[in-house]
Amino acid sequence: MQIYRAVVTASSSVTGFIYVSIPSVLGENTSIAVSTIGRSETFSGWDVPNVGDQIIVSVEDDKFSNVFWLKTNNLTNIGLSYNGGSA
Repeated sequence: MQIYRAVVTASSSVTGFIYVSIPSVLGENTSIAVSTIGRSETFSGWDVPNVGDQIIVSVEDDKFSNVFWLKTNNLTNIGLSYNGGSA
């Protein structure tokens, strides 16, 4: 797997779809779909990033067969540890 910074080009909280461009690999004009694997709809719809947001994605293979959104919960520097030290 490879990890990339991506820019959201389209998203819908109704359908759950997310399309991103990965400028460092595909340029800014090519968008690809992000998999719904590992994501699910809630009572209020799908949790999706806004168009223009920068997100982190992982890519399963060099053909970009599956692209996954690596989403974190809200992180703060309180209580985090990094290699045994404080963040």
